[in-house]
Amino acid sequence: MKKKSDSNYWISLSDIMTGLMVIFLFISISYISQQNKFVKDYTRTREKIYNELDTSFSDLFMDWDIEIDRDLSIRISDKRAYFDIQNYREKVNLRPEFERFLDLFIPKFLEIVTKEEYKNRIAEVRIDGHTGMQSYNENSNIYYLHMVELSQKRSNAVLAYFLSHPYYRELGDDTKNRLRFWLTSNGLSYGKALDSNKEYVYNSENPIDNTHSLRVEFKIVTTSEKVIQEMADRIKTNI
Repeated sequence: MKKKSDSNYWISLSDIMTGLMVIFLFISISYISQQNKFVKDYTRTREKIYNELDTSFSDLFMDWDIEIDRDLSIRISDKRAYFDIQNYREKVNLRPEFERFLDLFIPKFLEIVTKEEYKNRIAEVRIDGHTGMQSYNENSNIYYLHMVELSQKRSNAVLAYFLSHPYYRELGDDTKNRLRFWLTSNGLSYGKALDSNKEYVYNSENPIDNTHSLRVEFKIVTTSEKVIQEMADRIKTNI
């Protein structure tokens, strides 16, 4: 009788473990399926926005030094996008050529990002100002912070032009509030300076090319991108 009882005990425990494994397997399959769906949705959204940006701007600004990247950034390093300035502590003014560029750019750009289908897909729309280095002998923290201030004034000037543009002013209040929630202006100094190959100097270790480094960038950050980054951060924490 004792041996039979022991046998029944181990059979019951085995059944429980088998059941738990089956449950775990279903949970794993469900999780993987959800992640695959999430990645496909993320990829599809980014690809669709990129295609719209490329279609809208590639031909329109063929005579401008403008690049549209698959990370949904638009890089403008054309000299006509430079700023009129007497002293970096004073007000920064957009050049007339750049204002004419923005008059064409803003309506098409806002038409894309304010589409209803992207309402819950976009997390942030960045306007980044970048500088070069006026003197390689002046690479100090004080000088770097001066350039942060200057690049911030430049990105602020572009943001101000966005918010004063007739196309923006005619948008509904809900859309304006959404754009205010998304739009940020950021002064990045020469922290993300580029070399002659338009690669980040930090990664390439080549000298700064001021022609490419002095630029304005527009970057669309999707909600999926932020979630993926959070997932990656959690994975790193658990390693």
